[in-house]
Amino acid sequence: MRRLLFILFGFVSQCVLHAQGLNFDDAGYKEVPQKYSYEVVQEEGLPTRVDLSPYAPSVMSQEKWNTCVGFSAAYYARTILEAVSRGITDPTAIDALRFSPSYLYNAIKDSTDSQCTGGSEIDNALTFMRENGVARFSQMGYPSCEPNNQQLAGADSRIMDYIRLFGLLNSEDVVAATKKALSEMTPVIIGLQTTPSLQDLGFWGKIWKWIVGLF
Repeated sequence: MRRLLFILFGFVSQCVLHAQGLNFDDAGYKEVPQKYSYEVVQEEGLPTRVDLSPYAPSVMSQEKWNTCVGFSAAYYARTILEAVSRGITDPTAIDALRFSPSYLYNAIKDSTDSQCTGGSEIDNALTFMRENGVARFSQMGYPSCEPNNQQLAGADSRIMDYIRLFGLLNSEDVVAATKKALSEMTPVIIGLQTTPSLQDLGFWGKIWKWIVGLF
């Protein structure tokens, strides 16, 4: 079943960044149609809590590969859309219908990247799923850097379309817009650029995890 997929990008930071597999393209992002709604200016009327995790597949590690776009767009967002449309919350059933991050990554990566070490763009991933669909995880597991068999992506795996929730200047109510999208049972893909401090949690990161585990 083809569903609408919302897309949300993070902002471009001015500090030194660590690559995680996502290539940012501000010009391309601005070309993505934006959703405008007066209803998102105020949060009144929105649910106090929305949880899409019951529709998510089992968490997987992308390991050393720069495949985060394939995971966020195909494995998680597309699988969540499928589970929501079918009303499925059983973990085993969801894992049986999940979509392949390798298939989508292989389809949009640089054609000269034979080792699957380069990054990719969210816009390209969503455009590909809209026009071609994506194979199931059962058809192409992870990791896989083999050429795709285009026949594996059925027409019913395509998404109807995708949009962005706000612009790069953050002039809109970002929080309310995101909450509204989630309240409509639509996954939001977030792209973030991180600083080196994210990898320097070290001792304090372990303490934080220990504290969280107490509750």
